[in-house]
Amino acid sequence: MTEAESLSYNALVWLKKLDHRLKAKNCEKKNTDGKIVIQVLRWCTALDLIPANSLLLPDFIFTMALLNKISEAQQRLKQANFRDDISTQNRIESAQLSDQEIKTAGIRPQQHRVLLRLNQPLVNTLGMSVEVVDTDWPNITLTQFDVLIVVENQDCFYHLALFNYSQCNFHSPLIIYRGDRKYSKGAVALKRCWLKNGKAAIYFGDFDPKGVSIAMKEGYSFMCISRDLI
Repeated sequence: MTEAESLSYNALVWLKKLDHRLKAKNCEKKNTDGKIVIQVLRWCTALDLIPANSLLLPDFIFTMALLNKISEAQQRLKQANFRDDISTQNRIESAQLSDQEIKTAGIRPQQHRVLLRLNQPLVNTLGMSVEVVDTDWPNITLTQFDVLIVVENQDCFYHLALFNYSQCNFHSPLIIYRGDRKYSKGAVALKRCWLKNGKAAIYFGDFDPKGVSIAMKEGYSFMCISRDLI
């Protein structure tokens, strides 16, 4: 058996879908002129998993037995396994499973990150007061909060202590920065999950046409502007 280069991410996705279909039937015939089929068959040929003349035939029959061999070979060679859900893994988790780096797949380093403002500052071991935390939003227990406040302006977010919440009817707000290029995806995902629970979400932004449009179109219950809270 000779060494074979790792299969591409598209080939891994193709094999994963084929694996799912083969659970309901014994085999599946494919033309040997498709780009991904050619890549997979060359890989299998290089590892002596199939006859060397397989690509010379007009069709090839894929079976679950062959897919099992492919999966075992990928594990043995420390290559990405098509049966692993690469799309839900971060780079560290992927590296622990294989030596193959797939930069176009998986969770990006800041995909789930949000800037969270604590309702009560914490004092860390260095004696510093911590008011803002950078964290993965799935780590936040949403049930601990009664309202979500999404702050548009970063200056307002970092200086939120200047605003008075005593007039507002909530006790334990979850306050996040709406996000820029780094944090917007995490903020959107958190808000989407929050709204599924039917709880109120407040948009704290500029009272201009753009700000009002965001508040109306993105599922917020209310909109606050700076003078509402001072």
